[in-house]
Amino acid sequence: MKGRLESAFTFVKNYLPETPVEPEESATMEISTSRVKKVQLGIRVEIFTVLWMIVEVAVSIGAGLAAHSVLLIAFGIDNIIELGSGGILL
Repeated sequence: MKGRLESAFTFVKNYLPETPVEPEESATMEISTSRVKKVQLGIRVEIFTVLWMIVEVAVSIGAGLAAHSVLLIAFGIDNIIELGSGGILL
């Protein structure tokens, strides 16, 4: 996960232009810095979401197997599908 996070930060840094900032362009610099912070926050939230879904998968499938509950196992499988979409976002 750490490698993906670093590569995402590198992508964001490379996306922003590296031109010298003129005094009148300081507002543009603040917007760019704000965008980087928002993207970093979004990545952190998505990582937390993926980790939470991993816990949900383990608990629901484990509980489903222990209780012989098809519904809990199906919920775990549904979370596996959601993990795929979360992984795509990262």
